[in-house]
Amino acid sequence: MAEANRKRMEERRQWGQITAAARPQAQAMLQRRTMVAALDAWRNAQALREICTILDDTAAAAEHANDPHSATNLRNWCIVGRELANRLDPTTGPTSLANIAFDIEPGVDDLRPFLDGWSPDGPHQDYQRKPVEQLTLSKPWPSDWELGSLP
Repeated sequence: MAEANRKRMEERRQWGQITAAARPQAQAMLQRRTMVAALDAWRNAQALREICTILDDTAAAAEHANDPHSATNLRNWCIVGRELANRLDPTTGPTSLANIAFDIEPGVDDLRPFLDGWSPDGPHQDYQRKPVEQLTLSKPWPSDWELGSLP
């Protein structure tokens, strides 16, 4: 019984060490993923602003060519595009990086790649071990940054 207790205490100690080491690694991974998501959102916002500038020029040309219908239609698309760009932009507004905690708390699946087979739930093997591609990793950034998930 003493040997089993000693073994359990050793496993708990090892698990505590690996969990303590995994947390900053998972946090760094989430910070990198957030920056990449911010970069993608920023690029999309910039591209939308560029196309809106071109559409504005085209609308002005349509007005000059006495085509008010096309000019109005293009300007309406510009309004939608600029609103979307402002929503996506991670440098300004309510969805900016300023409003996302830098010290991101990793979730259970965020820890798994760094635990060397240990469970994030306790000092035992992780029987739910999955490849990284199948894990549900945290997305600390706003869904507005992702064009595919906008309502």
